Amino acid sequence: MKNVSGQVLFPVARSLRRSFLVHRRTASTSTHGQHVPEKSDPTSDLVADVGKSATDSLEKTEKLPEKESLQSPNLLQLSPDLPKFYQKLNDELRRYHQLMPLRTSAGDETQSHSQNTLSTLLTMEQEAKIELDQTANANERERQKKKEKEHRQLSRQTQINASPTYIQSIIEVLTSMRTALTSSNNEMVLERKFTSKPLPKFPTQWSREGLVAYLQQLTQYQHTNSKYSSPNGLISSIVKDLLRVNNPSTMNHLSTEAFNIGISYHARISDIRSCRQLFQDMLSSGISVNTDTYNILLMSCRYRLGNVNDNWKVHPLRVVDGFLKQMRSKGIPANIDTWNIVLGTVPEGSNKSRVLTEMSKKNVPLSRRGLATCVGDIVQQVGPKLAMVYLDKQLEKYNVGIDTVNTIISGLLNDDKLKADKAGIKFTPSVETVDVAWKYLHYAISKWDLTPSTSVLNTFGRFFAANGKLDWFIGLYSAMVSHPEWNIQPNCITYQYLLEAAVRVPFHPYKYEMVETINRISYKVPRTKQYQNWLLRAKTQFDYYNSLNLLSKNTFSMNRHATPETTQNFVQAQHILKWADQTFKPDYTNVLPRLQIAKLLNLFPSDIPAEETQQHTRQSRRVYSQTTKQFRATTSTQETATKQRLIRKGPYQKYIDDLEEEGLIEG
Repeated sequence: MKNVSGQVLFPVARSLRRSFLVHRRTASTSTHGQHVPEKSDPTSDLVADVGKSATDSLEKTEKLPEKESLQSPNLLQLSPDLPKFYQKLNDELRRYHQLMPLRTSAGDETQSHSQNTLSTLLTMEQEAKIELDQTANANERERQKKKEKEHRQLSRQTQINASPTYIQSIIEVLTSMRTALTSSNNEMVLERKFTSKPLPKFPTQWSREGLVAYLQQLTQYQHTNSKYSSPNGLISSIVKDLLRVNNPSTMNHLSTEAFNIGISYHARISDIRSCRQLFQDMLSSGISVNTDTYNILLMSCRYRLGNVNDNWKVHPLRVVDGFLKQMRSKGIPANIDTWNIVLGTVPEGSNKSRVLTEMSKKNVPLSRRGLATCVGDIVQQVGPKLAMVYLDKQLEKYNVGIDTVNTIISGLLNDDKLKADKAGIKFTPSVETVDVAWKYLHYAISKWDLTPSTSVLNTFGRFFAANGKLDWFIGLYSAMVSHPEWNIQPNCITYQYLLEAAVRVPFHPYKYEMVETINRISYKVPRTKQYQNWLLRAKTQFDYYNSLNLLSKNTFSMNRHATPETTQNFVQAQHILKWADQTFKPDYTNVLPRLQIAKLLNLFPSDIPAEETQQHTRQSRRVYSQTTKQFRATTSTQETATKQRLIRKGPYQKYIDDLEEEGLIEG
């Protein structure tokens, strides 16, 4: 079947180009032959030929049967603007026919107008191609997202359907084991801490205590540089090398505690294969394993259970069952952490209830982590408000921690968005939603004598950043960080969300002064990869808007050192926007004078029409998409060069080169 798009969309532009070239060749060759008695107007003939050709082409397409048109590519679905394109094309053809009688009298003016028409049609052709490409790419992205969502749902449902068989065996094994009603605090339960500092130097002499201390110092922070913290990064290589059973420097100083630290670190970075390999090295070298070792391995199964992208061939609960049977055969007792970690690996509330029933029979209490897991399921099943009521009634039974309260706060903030997504309507954050979450935080603090952590600040920050509420975020930031009893220290995730909120704010002339301010005040904390991506997006947006002369300043500095001006701007914003302890006041426009800081925060409406702002936003996203493609291409080139160096030198020599580069060993 013939392609209708080739006949309908671009016949005029192709005919114009082809006829124009043929006529120019004919005119140039005729000067070498006989004398041309009369100089004709080539452009008017060209217009007549093209008009006739295009009209015939359109008539042919109009006469296509309706059934055949339906079987062809449905271009109207791909782009709703195509009917406008057809209408403009028809108008241009009518103008050609109106111009034809003027070809003998209009002269150069007709020729100039026809050349302009040719340029117009070529531009229309290019715009139509770009529109089709962009729409097709958008449709492909939507299909890919839908496919990934279906895959996640199918994987999750597969896990749930296969769970009861394994849960029965897990409960039987746990109940037959000896349970010690004690708990151990290991590295897995600590809040994440980030750093960008250089790696610690090797000690001059190794000992058993020195090896444990060095591994704790090396792995206690999550490094923001992926060169260090990725599963194949330098920290992982150092840990595995120091725990190598044939390493002449450390082989006589290996211990159970050292291996537990190494396994715990690889579980945190989701390197499950290295966890299992280190565990096998422990068994093969005769180093004893304890309850903490198995608890860390069980925790890695919990992480793996939630990772739907992990193409597991064995159900994670089967692995849990295997580890518990090993513990029973070796006579290693379970403890409170073991039961609570197993509870976390079990999907769905009905399955969890079976584990909770056995825990109550053995008088095993819920830990803070276990309670947070159960409350998270309650929030998903019946909503955060009923979870609040349930937790309040069970006060004497549970040890409520700030992570449990944080789970409910996250549910309160996102509940309306989930309802809006199910209804298929646009979500707009409301004052009432944030007010309820903010007041519940104070209620929980006073009721259970808790102290908020940075994770609570980041939970609010994630919600504000996703909705572009920079003023709300700064108000909460000021209230929580300056509280005399909470002692909250913002980390790199906090500043990442601050920057994201500033970039998502709708366009206004002073927007990038505030982005620059946030970038500068965060100079003391390390940058995450996501932070750098948002900064790149801000720089791309700035370059686009600056090219249209819409900004108050024409320079955007990515320098991170704070200046008196940027510090003063942020301090003034904190002072004006600060929330009271139990009073939420987001309507700042009613109390603020027209200060410079109000302009920076876009607290007053912009003079630019909404339609024009939306058009600018769409165009800036296209520019950012092109910049991101170039950035990814550069990153891919660097990764390819790294892989080639690895192949050329071998993994051991590359590891030695990295150590020398970091100054950990001498060359």
